[in-house]
Amino acid sequence: MNPNFAEAYNNRGLARSKICHKSEYSQVIEDYTKAIALNPNLVQAYLNRAYTYKNLTDDNFAAIEDYNHVLSLEPNCLLAYISRGSIYFLSGELEKSLFDLEKALSLDAAKSRSVLWTRDSQISSGRS
Repeated sequence: MNPNFAEAYNNRGLARSKICHKSEYSQVIEDYTKAIALNPNLVQAYLNRAYTYKNLTDDNFAAIEDYNHVLSLEPNCLLAYISRGSIYFLSGELEKSLFDLEKALSLDAAKSRSVLWTRDSQISSGRS
């Protein structure tokens, strides 16, 4: 009905990510990319695309680029700092990881600890 509705592409990307096969992840990324092209300030589309890059396609470089863009739009985005920090940690960039995780703690200590504890539990149980 409205081919210029950025949120629709973002939501379709979310829906596709839940039901598609690994071979179709490029379509998920295309939806988020279209949403971003239509609305370059749509933070949620960058977060969703970064999550897809990080967790579904293992493209950590692209994920970091998207998290960087989120932080340029929303400098206090807790999720972006935690997610980017975890990528840095897993890739051995400990100073960058420490910076991001300390920033996350300074923004919202209770929520950051909860997210980090949940992530740590998943890693130790092999569910990551």
